[in-house]
Amino acid sequence: MNLKNKFVLWSMILLAGVLGLGAVSIWNISILWRSARSSSAEYDAMDRADAAASQAWWLRDNLLKVDGLTYSGESNFAPIRTELQEIIRELKLAANLDDGDGAAELTLGQAAADHLQSALQHASPDPASGAKPDLKGAAAELDKAHQSLAAISKMVPASARRHIAGAGDRLASRLAWSCLWLFIILILSGFIHFKQYRALVKPLLWLRNDMRLSAAEEYRSLVRPRGDKEFKEVAGFFNGLAADLAALYRGLEEKVIARSRELVRSERLASVGFLAAGVAHEINNPLSVISGYAELAGKSLRRVLLGSGGADSEGPDVEGDAQAEAEALSSALEAQEIIRDEAFRCKEITSRLLSLARSGGDGRQALCMDEVARQVTVLTKGLRNYRDRRVILDFKPSDHLEVIANPTEMKQVFLNLAVNALEAVPAERGEVRIGGRRSGEWIELFVEDNGKGMSPETLANIFEPFFTAKRGAGEPGTGLGLSITHAIINSHGGGIRAESKGPGRGSRFTVTLPAGTKALAAK
Repeated sequence: MNLKNKFVLWSMILLAGVLGLGAVSIWNISILWRSARSSSAEYDAMDRADAAASQAWWLRDNLLKVDGLTYSGESNFAPIRTELQEIIRELKLAANLDDGDGAAELTLGQAAADHLQSALQHASPDPASGAKPDLKGAAAELDKAHQSLAAISKMVPASARRHIAGAGDRLASRLAWSCLWLFIILILSGFIHFKQYRALVKPLLWLRNDMRLSAAEEYRSLVRPRGDKEFKEVAGFFNGLAADLAALYRGLEEKVIARSRELVRSERLASVGFLAAGVAHEINNPLSVISGYAELAGKSLRRVLLGSGGADSEGPDVEGDAQAEAEALSSALEAQEIIRDEAFRCKEITSRLLSLARSGGDGRQALCMDEVARQVTVLTKGLRNYRDRRVILDFKPSDHLEVIANPTEMKQVFLNLAVNALEAVPAERGEVRIGGRRSGEWIELFVEDNGKGMSPETLANIFEPFFTAKRGAGEPGTGLGLSITHAIINSHGGGIRAESKGPGRGSRFTVTLPAGTKALAAK
């Protein structure tokens, strides 16, 4: 049976019980009403019987007088007959109940009516019969009618009391059955509500809890199909929808990660281009030395190869030629060593640039942040536009500033912060300080400057993507450097905050990263 049919069946059973209780209650009320109505009819009959008895006694006395024929007309009997008709009608209502003396009272009422009719016939006989009025016989019949009416008046109070007592007994019995019926209905109602809770409310609570859990786990967990068929179908529909949503979320997440990597790489390459333009002259110097010493070595080797028979040789001094060749070879070797050193110097410069441009992937390793800061500082010293600014390293050898991080990303963080600071400070007296401390299980790194500072509005938006307002007067950027820096630090389980006392009062960026042991535990 499906849930709809169960619900209809339970409702019909409960409705039938309530209707049965209502019918019993109406039945009890009707019994009480009939008893009250019968008692009221008897008392009305008693009042009328008293009045009719008085009238019958008065008419009897007048018929026995000398002028009795004056009262023998039917008009004198009509009021009594009308009262008797009402009495009989009222007593018929009382006679319908088993309790009381309603039947006996009705018999007396009918007897009184018969005696009244007989009295009328004696007092006013049919003229066609030739009979004379018998006033004494009429008086005797009226006396009997009076007695019947008096008997009715005496019987009514006791009969009415028995009516009330009988109604009370019946009502008590019906009330006991009504209470029993009400108790049965309450038990039935409780059972039906319990079944409805098991079949309707509890599965809804299960669905709600499972849906919340699934949503909290990004719809990776399934809703367990429980309850009736309808709830299992709802759970199945939700699981299908959740699977679609989870697939959609995963696709969006993968796209966001891919776009973020592209964005980080673009910003890194832009930084490399910015550095390459600044350090090009630093490569030109060793290249000039290399070219000069290569020319010198070439001349020395040419003298050795040509020997004394060359165009520049004079006389047969073989010993002098040997000494000259030795000097030329020594000079060529010295030139070759200088060329080698300058070539390695160029290689070191380009390697630094390539290490920043190269994508580090997701691999993380143990890094000494003070060493990373020194490498980035060496790169910034080659920036021609900022040679008149000082970069100071403030690290203590006793602090172990080791973290688990991506080397390329950490270099990019320091480079972004350092270049921003160099752009913010003035020429000649500008100073950028890079340092770090260990605080328990955290590493605190800072880059501060004595530049133009930041307003509260700038501080509120400094890490927002595409916020392009530069603190200094350098070249405008893309507005992504600090945003990417913020994202890199967050991905490493750390945090970054910007501080400034106001425009013209410098700025400070503080980076917090978990120390090496804490980072390994978190990873």
